[in-house]
Amino acid sequence: RENIPGLMALSPRLRKSPYFERTIEHDVCEFTVYNRMLMPLYYGEGFDVEYKALTEDVAVGDVAAERQVELLGPDAHKLAQQLTCRDISKVRPGKCVYTIMTDDDGIVVNDPVLLKLAEDRYWFSIADSDVLLWAKGIAIGQNLDVKVFEPDVSPLAVQGPKSKSLMSDLYGEELVDRLKYFDFAHGEETMLLGKIPTLLARSGWSPELGYEIYLEDSSYGKEL
Repeated sequence: RENIPGLMALSPRLRKSPYFERTIEHDVCEFTVYNRMLMPLYYGEGFDVEYKALTEDVAVGDVAAERQVELLGPDAHKLAQQLTCRDISKVRPGKCVYTIMTDDDGIVVNDPVLLKLAEDRYWFSIADSDVLLWAKGIAIGQNLDVKVFEPDVSPLAVQGPKSKSLMSDLYGEELVDRLKYFDFAHGEETMLLGKIPTLLARSGWSPELGYEIYLEDSSYGKEL
């Protein structure tokens, strides 16, 4: 689409998020490239309007470029621990933690959020670098019994003082009330409209009260 700002010269190898068409409908003005994906930077109403929404109301942002790297299998915990210098031995399922990844010289590779879905299943919600290949390399080198892959998961940020009210409308007050900072809910109770599979985390890039909806089926991106 040649009329989309900033896209004419971009490589077709850059991926669009499941929310791409909605960002176009809401007058996105520019994109950046993050994890080889197009990520919206700002919208037509301007930064002051977005800032007011974030600090006084509720703001919704396409952060699908926070790609997930999933570790699944008997050695998932062992690999997760090798990938971060943080002690994750006491992290329980249903909890997010901030995890710095470094190489053997202590140089930062990435600073993702780790989500523990089960004892043998983890997601790293990554910043901008290729963690998938890094994790696969370590798993192969250590001969670990773990599958490392990118699942069909696309986060959507909902941030601001009124975000809790919005999430309560979507998921119910009981579920949202029990989520403490960096907790998440997953499974049947976070299935929206009886068909859209999501994970709901109380997390986000902003310092405001906020949540991230991890959509687990990109075909529902526009509807979500």
